[in-house]
Amino acid sequence: MHPFALQADHVGFHLPGRTEPLFDDISLTLPHAPHALVGRNGVGKSVLARLLTGDLAPSRGTISRPDRIGYLQQHTASAVGQNIGDFLGVTEKLSALKRLETGHANPEDIITVGDDWTLGEDLADAMTTAALDFPLDRPITSLSGGEQTRLALFRLMRENPDYLILDEPSNHLDQTNRRHLTDQIRAWGKGCLIISHDPDLLRIVDVIHELSTLGLNSHGGGYDGYRQQKQVERDAAERALADAQKQTRQAARQHQEALEKQQRRQAQGNRLRRSGSQSKILLDAQKNRSEASLNHLSIQRDRMNAEARSNLTRAEDRLEQVKPQGFIIAKPEQTGGTAIGLNNLVLPHGTKDPISLTLAIGDRMAVTGGNGQGKTTLLRVILGEAAPLAGQIKRVRSIGYLDQTGRQFDATLPALDILRQAHPALTESALRTKLANIGLRRDKALQPFQTLSGGERMKIALLRLFAGETSPALLLLDEPDNHLDLEARQLLIDSLNRYRGAIILVTHSPDLITDVGISMALKL
Repeated sequence: MHPFALQADHVGFHLPGRTEPLFDDISLTLPHAPHALVGRNGVGKSVLARLLTGDLAPSRGTISRPDRIGYLQQHTASAVGQNIGDFLGVTEKLSALKRLETGHANPEDIITVGDDWTLGEDLADAMTTAALDFPLDRPITSLSGGEQTRLALFRLMRENPDYLILDEPSNHLDQTNRRHLTDQIRAWGKGCLIISHDPDLLRIVDVIHELSTLGLNSHGGGYDGYRQQKQVERDAAERALADAQKQTRQAARQHQEALEKQQRRQAQGNRLRRSGSQSKILLDAQKNRSEASLNHLSIQRDRMNAEARSNLTRAEDRLEQVKPQGFIIAKPEQTGGTAIGLNNLVLPHGTKDPISLTLAIGDRMAVTGGNGQGKTTLLRVILGEAAPLAGQIKRVRSIGYLDQTGRQFDATLPALDILRQAHPALTESALRTKLANIGLRRDKALQPFQTLSGGERMKIALLRLFAGETSPALLLLDEPDNHLDLEARQLLIDSLNRYRGAIILVTHSPDLITDVGISMALKL
């Protein structure tokens, strides 16, 4: 076996219509072991994954890869009308087997079946073991997000590829299935690249590769070592920026002092010229020297200012790579009273146990449970998007909702217009400033929502909730840390900790529940 499963040498990639590359001169060596790839949302992690699989061709450089790479994409969108059998690629073979069993086969059916005479029994056993014992004719769209992810992972493992690339594989998975995923990755002996910001997943790898606008850096020592190194980099970047700002002020002050000194000399020469106490030849020579000196000062000033500005720009760019982003959290529209009251509520999907609870404004509750138990359905019932089978519900008027996909937006609109629609009183300058604070600057603010990364979409949705003069009194969050990079995840935590309304949080992350200070829980 070759010591390296996959290698990229000096790879660069240009997005269509852009002059600057998304990234350039990326080199990466991946062994037959689990490694991780991290980086801020929108920096190009998923693009790099598609380059490694061969789905995209690099603009420059070369990639050496094994014959068969199994790739789990970040969004497991399925075709309309596709069922589980179609997704697993077994429908045609199982239909041929059924015709053979009932005596209605044609010659092509034997060719179709090949050696898979026990496919039905083998598949049923494997799906039961994986807790995916769904009927094969069930539509993919009827599965929860977690169930779709588990099914996609199941299909990958059945294909038995030479190498795995998993893009955000733990999104939507409950705790049981997250543990199963980590066990699968640990047992996988052919090499695996995990693109993730899930601390639990990052803790099972020894090497973390970080992609940024500055390139690709590799960190040994696992997740804890990576976090420590990031703090060291942040401290160093802040010191460099302070030094550059000091140098800029110093250069301006020195130039001003030199200019004022030369101006005093000029003024003295002009007084002597008017008094006639010195010869014109001597005064003209002094004037020429003074003008030459001023010209030299001007050149020196331009050089010093250019150098200072260059140092300042580099320091600002470096700090931008490591500093946290920020939301401004508006005060809730309503600050007291009951936020939500449920009395013997029975959901139309998922658990059939009646639900009764009361949350005051300021309370925060986590909704947990296995995939398919009705967590998202509960939020849709609270919003009025779905009707309960029984029971009563009381809720405040001001409710903010963040779902897993951002489907509440027109995906063809850019972030700037999405915010403008929600907050028409804000100026374009104010909206752009808010977007810049979450890393969406210049052209990024004008890109269609559907072309942005999953993490960027989630940050826009969060910003839309908090960008006005007031925020909702009740916040419904459906797995909000899915797709968020490590910095943005901390930003979400800080934002929710400053928010003073009521929170209902659907999540599979015990870390997020703890970090946001949630003490109430509803398990479905």
